[in-house]
Amino acid sequence: MLLALSLLREASLAELARVAGADPSLVRRKIDAWELQGLVQTRALGTARLTSFNPRFPGSSELLSLLEELEMTEPQLAARALTIRRRPRRKGKELGLLSPDQEGSPWN
Repeated sequence: MLLALSLLREASLAELARVAGADPSLVRRKIDAWELQGLVQTRALGTARLTSFNPRFPGSSELLSLLEELEMTEPQLAARALTIRRRPRRKGKELGLLSPDQEGSPWN
């Protein structure tokens, strides 16, 4: 999970779970423990809780350097990190799903 957070820099618990391939409840427990130790910091953004590394943690720059080197050994994890959507959807943009009144819809 540390490697996933290193790839994403800042992420919600759901994003971390998706990239790390871990259960969200396990991710939450780990983040809570790391936050108590001061390794990570969290902030609220709406209903999401965003996690990032705490730059004031002793040895954080060394840890981040090590994680950056390890990123190259995990191409599958890096590929999953690239699939995370990082910007909001344009207002009014269609989701690409068929609605009940469209031809070919499974509701017809």
